[in-house]
Amino acid sequence: MNKNKKQNNNELVELRQRVAQFEAMEAQHKQTEDALRLRNRELALLNQVARALNSTLDPDQVLVIVLEEMRRLMNATASSVWLIDTDTNELVCRQATGPQSKRIHGWRLPTDQGLVGWVAQNNESLIVMDAQTDSRHVSLEQFSGLGLRSIISVPLTVKQNVIGVIQAVATEADRFDTIHLMLMEPLAASAALAIENARLYQQAQQEINERKVAERALKAEQTNLAQRVEERTSDLSAANAQLARAARLKDEFLASMSHELRTPLNAILGLSEALLTKVYGSLTEKQAKSLDTIAKSGRHLLSLINDILDISKIEAGKLELRVGPVPVESICQASLGFVKQTAHKKQLKVSLSLDSTVTRIQADQRRLRQILVNLLDNAVKFTPEGGTVGLKVQGDAAHQVARFTVWDTGIGIAQQDMERLFQPFIQLDSSLSRQYAGTGLGLALVHRLTEMHNGSVSLESSVNEGSQFIISLPWQPPTEGHKETTGPQAIRQRSESIDEFTSPAMVRGRRATTVLLAEDNEANIDTVSTYLLAMGYQVTVARDGSEAIQRSRENHPDVILMDIQMPEMDGLEAIRHIRTDDDLIRVPIIALTALAMPGDRERCLKAGADEYLPKPVSLKNLITVIEAQLHKQRNANS
Repeated sequence: MNKNKKQNNNELVELRQRVAQFEAMEAQHKQTEDALRLRNRELALLNQVARALNSTLDPDQVLVIVLEEMRRLMNATASSVWLIDTDTNELVCRQATGPQSKRIHGWRLPTDQGLVGWVAQNNESLIVMDAQTDSRHVSLEQFSGLGLRSIISVPLTVKQNVIGVIQAVATEADRFDTIHLMLMEPLAASAALAIENARLYQQAQQEINERKVAERALKAEQTNLAQRVEERTSDLSAANAQLARAARLKDEFLASMSHELRTPLNAILGLSEALLTKVYGSLTEKQAKSLDTIAKSGRHLLSLINDILDISKIEAGKLELRVGPVPVESICQASLGFVKQTAHKKQLKVSLSLDSTVTRIQADQRRLRQILVNLLDNAVKFTPEGGTVGLKVQGDAAHQVARFTVWDTGIGIAQQDMERLFQPFIQLDSSLSRQYAGTGLGLALVHRLTEMHNGSVSLESSVNEGSQFIISLPWQPPTEGHKETTGPQAIRQRSESIDEFTSPAMVRGRRATTVLLAEDNEANIDTVSTYLLAMGYQVTVARDGSEAIQRSRENHPDVILMDIQMPEMDGLEAIRHIRTDDDLIRVPIIALTALAMPGDRERCLKAGADEYLPKPVSLKNLITVIEAQLHKQRNANS
């Protein structure tokens, strides 16, 4: 009996153990089912939110979707999203759902206040079972009208930075637990990412819109600019056309005035020279003196014309230098020769100082002489009687320059006047009763011609003490052991060569040379032909280009003097026709013309002329050129 009772007790214990095991297994199964349900709810929530978020990138719409889904699935009374305003360091209720949600929308709360402030500052989730007993809670009762008890808040983070807080609330206590927190935290992560994406999208849209606005503005500005450029280009084209026309008219005016002035000057200077050389017979002393005055005045007028033309050529960029070796002593002596007579009349002492190492310089001989003569002429003009004028040449081997200094003991120049001294048409004494004559072109030409030689001009002066104009030109010092034939010997050799052409004995020793003079101005015809006849030449006259061609073919002259501007046919056309005749192809043709503008010489030579002489021409120089051309022709034929 006892044995059976013991067995029954063991079975009862075993049965109880099995029941306990079953109950434990059932509890574990239930816990697993709860976890699965929770996970399913979490996945379902995230899936629903993801689908909803994919439908829009509007930030406010995104927030509404998130809050509605969260409130529905968590069975919350209301939900809200608070975002941090970085400018004010405040939490702003950006969006809310549920009863009275509009009343708290836009509400601002400092980040160090309230439950949402605590969550934002600590970056931790928070569950409050009863907000009424939590000191951190800031009541929004006056705005929401809700009696809030349970609150669950989760921080919104992007790249570990808190951007706000998402919150669910309920009116009863103990409404939320860790299961709700497990649902809400992944939702908060998705919401934060969605909010950031929406923000970036909105920012991108704003930038795109701003860029479109900027592009439209830029396009409008480009269109406006293109229109303005077109208008400006049209204005500039019109202005350039006017400038070109003005420049052309100026050149035409200067060419015309040069021709009209040079033509009578040629007769004045030619007749004066012929009379002074007694071609027309002997002269009394008074007559010779008067003719000399006429010749000087004519040469002065010619100098003014040449200065104006030179300035115009330089400004137009049409003046070209003919650079070559220039003997320094020769050019200095020749330049002093131009002012020696005037200096003698004023009883001025004239001195020349030469550096023995500076024997030659690379320059345009005519323009260098023009520079020195202008400076010497001014020095003589502005130096009172009994003063001193000098020309000094020094070589600076270290800087490879030669300095030509023209100095005087004259009236000097004030410091404030020096800057404008080298401007064209500037004279320091501009009063009607001025003592010193001149156009103000000389120093402007000196400055510009010096610059064209890659040189420089400097000035040192004191009022009532004198002035020094220093022309510095590039110079290559001679190497050791190098010797040049310079000085008087070189000058004599050149003079003897010229004299060989102009020797009267040589003219008388052969048959008379026949000259065809093509000229339409009667005064020039009379002047030139009379002088040529007096020098033993035979002269035939043609008064236009057609007659010049006819006379050339009939008489076969030894040399032709061709004016360029003539009626019927001009001289250039006549030269071209003459050069087509085999019998006349080698006859020297000298263009003797008042055309002296840039390019005139080149046009004459291109047409077939052998030499070009601008009027007025020295009759002695004309003979020299004629004989030089004849000498050249004889050498070519021998």
